[in-house]
Amino acid sequence: MGPGPGAGGAVIGERELGPVPRGHARVRVAFAGVNHIDLLLADGKLPLAPMPVGLGLELAGTVEALGEGARGPAVGARVVAMGTPHTGAFAELADVEARRAALVPDGVPLDRAAASIVNYATAWVLLRERARIAPGETVLVHGGAGGVGTAALQLARHLGARAVALVGDASKVDHATRNGAAAVIVHGREDVAARARALTDGRGVDAALNATGGATLARDLGLLAPFGRLVSFGFLDGPPGVELGAALADGFGRSVSLAMSDLFTVANEAPERFSSTMDEVLALVERGALDPVVHATWPLERVADALDALRARAVQGKILLRCAA
Repeated sequence: MGPGPGAGGAVIGERELGPVPRGHARVRVAFAGVNHIDLLLADGKLPLAPMPVGLGLELAGTVEALGEGARGPAVGARVVAMGTPHTGAFAELADVEARRAALVPDGVPLDRAAASIVNYATAWVLLRERARIAPGETVLVHGGAGGVGTAALQLARHLGARAVALVGDASKVDHATRNGAAAVIVHGREDVAARARALTDGRGVDAALNATGGATLARDLGLLAPFGRLVSFGFLDGPPGVELGAALADGFGRSVSLAMSDLFTVANEAPERFSSTMDEVLALVERGALDPVVHATWPLERVADALDALRARAVQGKILLRCAA
């Protein structure tokens, strides 16, 4: 399945896969997760590959065949995998690099596994590797009702941290609270900086996970406590302006830091590390420490509805597409 003619179009059709590429696994896809990057590709806003291109990058299913030299799960294994933005996971069969696949524990259904890939692996890298969050610390989480935000709230709670969620409207407060937020700030209705300082007795937050970008990066830098860490993982409001330089200079005396984080870098440059991250995430899912939130599970034919829901920012958790029986 891929974008159709023009921006915003998506059509379902057939494609010839040919032999399994070297180093790859061919997976019969049970469920595929829908992500914002799929929407950008479908809308023609992210020209990563010539059109038409197969949409979908994260999947859960069963390995049907292996290409020459493939190292990873065996034929018949239940796996999750994250490919590239044009892997074509919205399909009955998809080829993914075998090193980027991880085994699904017996106690985890494939739909829950599919909902654990991008969102929870991203949250793991943000909190464990980039923000290096410690028990008792306070972390500000943007998009507290979205997929990554929900995952970050759950993981922060598991790690013993105190999470403060940012959400866009009051209808999302309960969702953020149920998933681990100790406090919720409704941006646009509340003064984010004033509320965050009040919640930390004026000290500031130890870490902030920011996918919004724009002017919020400078604001979040100003909210960091001494030795605080701001991790940027998206620019929904666009790149920062000149105010970021002043905020960095102001933060020098508090020894704060700003880092960038992109899950694709981990998957592309260190696929074994990505697979290990998924092993850790799925073990926590199996134990019940993490509970992947599924907004809806729809048949593949409803992919346009899934993209529309993302476009309207009406999704809490993950939308899954049911691809093959």
